[in-house]
Amino acid sequence: LYGAAAAMQTEMVKQDVIANNLANVNTTGFKGDMAVFKEQMQQAVLRQSDRPDGLNLLPGGDPVFIGKMGTGAETEGVFVNYSAGMFRETQNPLDLALVGEGFFVVDTGHGIRYTRNGSFTMSDSGELVTSDGFKVLGANGPVQIPEGAQFVATEDGRIYVDNTEIDQLQIVSFDKPFPLTKIGNSLFQAPEDAPVIPSDAQVKQGGLEGSNVNVITEMAHMIATMRAYEAASKALQGEDELLGKAVNEVGRLPG
Repeated sequence: LYGAAAAMQTEMVKQDVIANNLANVNTTGFKGDMAVFKEQMQQAVLRQSDRPDGLNLLPGGDPVFIGKMGTGAETEGVFVNYSAGMFRETQNPLDLALVGEGFFVVDTGHGIRYTRNGSFTMSDSGELVTSDGFKVLGANGPVQIPEGAQFVATEDGRIYVDNTEIDQLQIVSFDKPFPLTKIGNSLFQAPEDAPVIPSDAQVKQGGLEGSNVNVITEMAHMIATMRAYEAASKALQGEDELLGKAVNEVGRLPG
């Protein structure tokens, strides 16, 4: 009964993760999640008898061990898949994509955050910002583009205006496994004590990195999850009916 209930709970978690992945299949720079589960603690099964203490003891006084019984599964965690998404060319010079492991660094006003979403724009003050208005950081602070100027970004993140280098994008990485937490809008937050390491990711101007979610794979996982949930639900219902018979019918038998 509890094993079936635990299975239903884990499948619900998995279903929520898959639904969120599918909802963000067109989100620039989105990294899909994957729910991971583990087996709950197993319980020892001992042979029972008519003894007052309920145990059939071996000659040495130990109960007869039959085996172990699983108690179901539980969620170990939801982990991010950091694999690269497909590159999509846009011809927009403000669109930047990263090829390789690394993240753009942005200032949200509430702290430093990291993103793979390079769909940038220009603020009224000439700063390079994200679609949410967060400042994109370079070596000299927020990247400032002269008014009306067109900039060129090289593969190593250097920004040129009229063949003059004006700044270099901050592109960083972390030791694996990445100690990052999703906070929404394709942004990640790192612990304050997480060491930041240089990134060798290359910048590609005029394009964006799409979501790394594979629709066909996620749909197949969703169907399998729904079937597993239904199977666990039927098992729980069947066990409930058996308990009902044991209480209402077998328990009423004379003698």
